[in-house]
Amino acid sequence: MYLFECLLLFYKIILSLHILYSSMDFQVSFKLNSNIYIRDPEGSELGRLIVKTAIDQIYKLGFEHFTFKKLAIEIGTTESFCLSIF
Repeated sequence: MYLFECLLLFYKIILSLHILYSSMDFQVSFKLNSNIYIRDPEGSELGRLIVKTAIDQIYKLGFEHFTFKKLAIEIGTTESFCLSIF
Protein backbone atom coordinates (compact mmCIF):
# COMPACT_ATOMS: atom_id res chain seq x y z
CA MET A 1 0.00 0.00 0.00
CA TYR A 2 2.76 2.46 0.88
CA LEU A 3 4.65 1.67 -2.32
CA PHE A 4 1.53 2.38 -4.35
CA GLU A 5 1.10 5.73 -2.60
CA CYS A 6 4.76 6.65 -3.15
CA LEU A 7 4.61 5.77 -6.83
CA LEU A 8 1.38 7.72 -7.22
CA LEU A 9 3.06 10.72 -5.61
CA PHE A 10 6.05 10.34 -7.98
CA TYR A 11 3.65 10.18 -10.93
CA LYS A 12 1.89 13.39 -9.89
CA ILE A 13 5.20 15.18 -9.40
CA ILE A 14 6.53 14.07 -12.77
CA LEU A 15 3.36 15.26 -14.48
CA SER A 16 3.61 18.64 -12.79
CA LEU A 17 7.30 18.97 -13.71
CA HIS A 18 6.88 17.87 -17.34
CA ILE A 19 7.98 21.23 -18.75
CA LEU A 20 11.15 21.25 -16.65
CA TYR A 21 11.81 17.60 -17.38
CA SER A 22 11.81 18.10 -21.12
CA SER A 23 13.86 21.31 -21.16
CA MET A 24 16.51 20.88 -18.46
CA ASP A 25 18.23 18.38 -16.21
CA PHE A 26 17.10 18.36 -12.57
CA GLN A 27 17.33 16.23 -9.48
CA VAL A 28 14.44 15.45 -7.14
CA SER A 29 14.95 13.94 -3.72
CA PHE A 30 12.35 12.54 -1.33
CA LYS A 31 12.65 11.67 2.32
CA LEU A 32 10.73 8.44 2.69
CA ASN A 33 9.47 6.85 5.87
CA SER A 34 12.01 4.13 6.69
CA ASN A 35 9.16 1.71 7.53
CA ILE A 36 8.07 1.43 3.88
CA TYR A 37 11.22 -0.07 2.37
CA ILE A 38 13.60 -2.92 3.16
CA ARG A 39 16.72 -1.21 1.79
CA ASP A 40 17.01 2.52 1.26
CA PRO A 41 16.66 3.02 -2.52
CA GLU A 42 18.82 6.14 -2.28
CA GLY A 43 21.59 4.14 -0.57
CA SER A 44 22.95 2.55 -3.74
CA GLU A 45 23.49 3.43 -7.37
CA LEU A 46 21.18 0.61 -8.48
CA GLY A 47 18.48 1.75 -6.05
CA ARG A 48 18.62 5.27 -7.48
CA LEU A 49 18.50 3.81 -11.00
CA ILE A 50 15.40 1.80 -10.12
CA VAL A 51 13.62 4.87 -8.73
CA LYS A 52 14.65 7.08 -11.68
CA THR A 53 13.67 4.49 -14.27
CA ALA A 54 10.36 3.82 -12.49
CA ILE A 55 9.52 7.52 -12.59
CA ASP A 56 10.45 7.70 -16.28
CA GLN A 57 8.35 4.64 -17.10
CA ILE A 58 5.35 5.88 -15.13
CA TYR A 59 5.57 9.12 -17.08
CA LYS A 60 5.87 7.34 -20.46
CA LEU A 61 3.47 4.44 -19.92
CA GLY A 62 1.07 5.89 -17.38
CA PHE A 63 0.51 4.55 -13.91
CA GLU A 64 -2.04 1.97 -15.10
CA HIS A 65 0.45 0.28 -17.47
CA PHE A 66 3.55 0.45 -15.27
CA THR A 67 4.72 -2.92 -13.94
CA PHE A 68 7.80 -4.06 -12.07
CA LYS A 69 8.36 -6.62 -14.83
CA LYS A 70 8.68 -3.82 -17.42
CA LEU A 71 10.91 -1.91 -15.01
CA ALA A 72 13.19 -4.93 -14.56
CA ILE A 73 13.49 -5.44 -18.31
CA GLU A 74 14.37 -1.77 -18.79
CA ILE A 75 17.23 -1.81 -16.28
CA GLY A 76 18.39 -5.35 -17.03
CA THR A 77 17.65 -7.08 -13.74
CA THR A 78 14.96 -9.33 -12.30
CA GLU A 79 11.53 -8.31 -11.13
CA SER A 80 12.20 -9.84 -7.70
CA PHE A 81 15.31 -7.68 -7.26
CA CYS A 82 13.31 -4.51 -8.02
CA LEU A 83 10.71 -5.56 -5.48
CA SER A 84 13.36 -6.43 -2.88
CA ILE A 85 14.45 -2.78 -2.78
CA PHE A 86 10.96 -1.88 -1.53
